[in-house]
Amino acid sequence: MMCSICCYKSQDKCHKCSMHITLKRCKAIENLLQYIEIPCPNEKHGCRETISYIGKSKHEEECIYVPRHCPVSSCNFVGSSEDLSNHFGHRHSKHKFFYDHYFYVSLKYNDEAIVLQAAIDGKLFILNNIELCLWERR
Repeated sequence: MMCSICCYKSQDKCHKCSMHITLKRCKAIENLLQYIEIPCPNEKHGCRETISYIGKSKHEEECIYVPRHCPVSSCNFVGSSEDLSNHFGHRHSKHKFFYDHYFYVSLKYNDEAIVLQAAIDGKLFILNNIELCLWERR
């Protein structure tokens, strides 16, 4: 038995006897794997959950502690969504807004992007400046 990645690397052949490996499910191993618990890969960013080996990918999709990078290109901050929101509010935020209120934002030609931060929940929204290119027809 081996995982699908190792099976692919071995070109579907056993590394000991070189016999062809079939890709049949093994219910016994699947049942065993559901009882093996591992810490979340985002443990160093604050997640304290232990998850079943089988539930790992589902948890990773939903985990709020997935490391996020600061959208300011000159900043090297990495942390959870909550930590990023706090970091951005203290270090960079110039454009706070309230939901359900109109506001104006102006992007200058040389602006890479503007990051908006919701005043109520701290969520970040990035507005990219898309450069328009005019192509001359010949």
